[in-house]
Amino acid sequence: MRVRPMPAWASGRRKRQPYVPSWSSRLLVPLVALGLLVIWVGTPPGLPSGVIVGSSRVVDGDTLDVGSRRVRLVGIDAPERAQECLDAEGQSSPCGELARKLLADLVGRSEVTCLPIELDRYSRVIATCEHAGADLGEVMVTAGQAVADGRYGDAEYDARVAQRGIWAGRFEFPADWRRAHQVEDASGPPQSPIVTFFNWVRNMFFR
Repeated sequence: MRVRPMPAWASGRRKRQPYVPSWSSRLLVPLVALGLLVIWVGTPPGLPSGVIVGSSRVVDGDTLDVGSRRVRLVGIDAPERAQECLDAEGQSSPCGELARKLLADLVGRSEVTCLPIELDRYSRVIATCEHAGADLGEVMVTAGQAVADGRYGDAEYDARVAQRGIWAGRFEFPADWRRAHQVEDASGPPQSPIVTFFNWVRNMFFR
């Protein structure tokens, strides 16, 4: 006589239900993977070993994005975008925005070639950059839209004598303006992807 096994319900034991992970557990692995990816992408790159060539986007009068890198023109300091100066008539002039506009008019979104020199504390590449055969730093100083900062002394002298750009009126040197207004260099790199990621996590799960 064949003996049939006793069903689980008859013995008082309940059938084990399959484990179903919670929604938070299901999100954990992709969040960790995404976090590692963001850390890898967000790690500041080192100084490029060769020239940087790429389409450009002007940030302000001495800084532009070339390809995926933020580049500051070596040897010049342009007025900050929020900085105001006095023109030849003593009227307020948006000299920072005028400097940005001149550089934007010079390069547009065209290809720019930059020779890296060093990295600054913002991980920006300090470089000499050329467009259409012209040294952009020298052009900005010659036009009176930036002051010389270690280079281009002759170009600054010419701009002073000719009273071009900011030399036509009165202005604070950009470094002095930043100190007076207690602001950092506004052309630092965009917010780190790491900060962006953790801000997103905080807003999604901890509000």
